[in-house]
Amino acid sequence: LEPDAITFNINGLVAGIYTDAVKCADAFSDLKSSNALVYAMAGRHAKLNKWNDSLIINQHGRVIESVIANLFIVKGGHIITPPLTEGCIAGVLRRHLLHTVPEIIEQPITEADLWDADEVFLTNAIRGVRWVGLIGDKRYHNNKSRQLAAEAGLLISVTQDKVIRLVPALILTPADSCLRPCPSSQLLPVRYWAMWVSEFSVFFTRCA
Repeated sequence: LEPDAITFNINGLVAGIYTDAVKCADAFSDLKSSNALVYAMAGRHAKLNKWNDSLIINQHGRVIESVIANLFIVKGGHIITPPLTEGCIAGVLRRHLLHTVPEIIEQPITEADLWDADEVFLTNAIRGVRWVGLIGDKRYHNNKSRQLAAEAGLLISVTQDKVIRLVPALILTPADSCLRPCPSSQLLPVRYWAMWVSEFSVFFTRCA
C-alpha cells in the first residue's frame, strides 16, 4: 500500500449525503455482498458532485456509513458510530476500535447529529482512519481523528508487513486453480492481494 494511503489526510475529505436511495437494515445488511447497487450509485453521485465520498442513509433516514467505510462522529465528548442494526457493514477496523477505544458508543446517527458533531471520520481496514473536513457548509475539527489515525495507521502498516513477509510469492493460476511460484515481475499483484488479506489480519492481530 502506498504510504500516502495510511498517513493522516491533513486536508480532510469532502463528503455529502446521498438521498436518492436508501440501504435497508435487515439481518444481512452488515455483511459485504455483491448487492452493491446503492454503493455504486452513491459513488457515482459523489464523483458528479466532486466529493471524496458519499454518506448513505437507511430506511429511517439516519446516516449509517459511506460508500467504502464505516462512519464515526465525535460529539459531546463521545465517539459515536451506528450499531450494526442500523444497516452498516461490520468493518474490521470498526470492530477493532470498538474493542480498544472506551469512549466509543454505538448509537444511531441522525442528520442533525451530523451537523452538531465536532468531528466526523471514516474507517476502512485498508486506508485506516480518514478525517472528513467538510460536509455541505459544515467544517469539522480533527483532534480525535488525527490521534486514532496514527494508531490505526501503525497497526495496518505492521499487519500488512507481516502478511507480505509471511505469504509466499504465489499467484492463483486460472487454468488449474492451484498455486504456483510467482516471478519477481509479478510481485505487484501479490502485494495488492496481501493488502486484501490484511483486512482479516487486522482482526487476528488484535486477538493475538
